[in-house]
Amino acid sequence: MMFRMLMVLTLVGAVVGCNASEDPTPVQPAADAGTDTLAGVDAVHVGADVVDAGGELGQDVALEADVAVLAGRLEVHPGSLSFEGVRIGQHKEKTLTLRNTGDGPLRIDAASVTQLYAPATAELGPGSPWLSGVVVLEPHTFRDITVRYEPSDHRTDQGFVSIQSNDSERQQLSIRIETINAYPDMQVPNWVQFGSVAPGSIERESLLIYNRGQEPLTISAIAYAGAGKFSLEFAPTRTLPALLERNGFFPFEIVYAPDSTAPDRGAVTITSNDPDDAEFEILLLGNGATPCILSAGDVDFGDVALETATVKAVALLNCSESQRLTISGIELTDDGAGTFALQALPTLPRNVETRQTALFEVVATLASEQEVVGTVRVTSNDPDSSPLDMRLRVRAAQR
Repeated sequence: MMFRMLMVLTLVGAVVGCNASEDPTPVQPAADAGTDTLAGVDAVHVGADVVDAGGELGQDVALEADVAVLAGRLEVHPGSLSFEGVRIGQHKEKTLTLRNTGDGPLRIDAASVTQLYAPATAELGPGSPWLSGVVVLEPHTFRDITVRYEPSDHRTDQGFVSIQSNDSERQQLSIRIETINAYPDMQVPNWVQFGSVAPGSIERESLLIYNRGQEPLTISAIAYAGAGKFSLEFAPTRTLPALLERNGFFPFEIVYAPDSTAPDRGAVTITSNDPDDAEFEILLLGNGATPCILSAGDVDFGDVALETATVKAVALLNCSESQRLTISGIELTDDGAGTFALQALPTLPRNVETRQTALFEVVATLASEQEVVGTVRVTSNDPDSSPLDMRLRVRAAQR
């Protein structure tokens, strides 16, 4: 009996020992800092999930993972660009440094140069190097780009560089561009409004003529033409011709002495060596027993993207001091073959009180790369300036 029991135990032990040696599955280690024990089953952390020994997601188990998002931050140096003394036929380039000061990658999606009131061929534009497509800046790295200026006329130009990125604090950044004219550049008001002045009274308006150009401005004459109610006065120490260096100025006074409440108009003509405004006229307005309409002049949309509607607001001022202005019509007499349209028109007829404005909008949608011009006409009860025609102009942006 004892012999049979020993044989059975030996056989059982042999079978058990044989199975253990042939089982390829390794023994699971004891739970440590890298595992969790859930109801007797070891679970291994994978990311923010829990996977059990069989490879299935553990139920009702969630591991919160605090992940710091590293963001890029765009800084541009310098903060503005200024081109000085570039003459017609010459060009100059200025460098902008785009720097990622953040701790994560910075994606720059697009960069462009826009010139305000540009001629048919833009004078401000991308230089070399420039950005081509989407650019990614790694943390604490930089990329240089250049802006090119090649003037085609004598005017002072302005514009801006626009940069779009994934910087969460400023996804679109603009850098101002200005130019300092290489030639004489006269700056003076376009018109002077005296308002209502009682008969027998005298009003004075002081004006300054500035030279904003790099070369000296020579003022050879300042003359008045019109009704005898206006006159000019100069300081004894100020004589003509006058030579003004950059940012220099020449002062004088316009005197208005009406003998009635009737409206008065006149003009001051300044003769100089400014290549664009050799004879510049300043409009003078006094009293206003008749309605008076005034606008900012022609509407220039500058460079715009093709097939994109661009809107410009137009203000019409009642420049009379005593009479109501009635605007009876606003229409496109030339829509530039469908390029221009009007919107936000006031209900007509529209009465505009003294020193108040009426607004409407002009929309330009350019279909081709050709420059397009048009005309908008405003009809009013101003006996001297009705109809008032304003030219419209738009060009395709440089690609």
